[in-house]
Amino acid sequence: MTDIVLIANFDNVGINGKEVFQFTIYPNPAIDVLKLIRSTTDNAKIEIYTSDGALIKTQSLETNETTAEIDVSSFPTGVYLIRLIEGQNDAVQRFVVSF
Repeated sequence: MTDIVLIANFDNVGINGKEVFQFTIYPNPAIDVLKLIRSTTDNAKIEIYTSDGALIKTQSLETNETTAEIDVSSFPTGVYLIRLIEGQNDAVQRFVVSF
């Protein structure tokens, strides 16, 4: 009987060669300010979209900046998408603004 050894390398596992990364947002629902926390430290861009896909806000995160506060006080009540873009990687989450 022959032993079969499988070796797998799961470093940088992602989708289509992209690293998978995540971020945390709170509070959700938000009233005045949405806070974002990320574990990575490269330059990044935050984009906020309405539920129908319109880009309504952008904000930058500089190198080593791991938190951000996004002013949502002028947003109408509703559902929004927040996208974090870092190099070739991005992640999207949904959040709600309510009063």
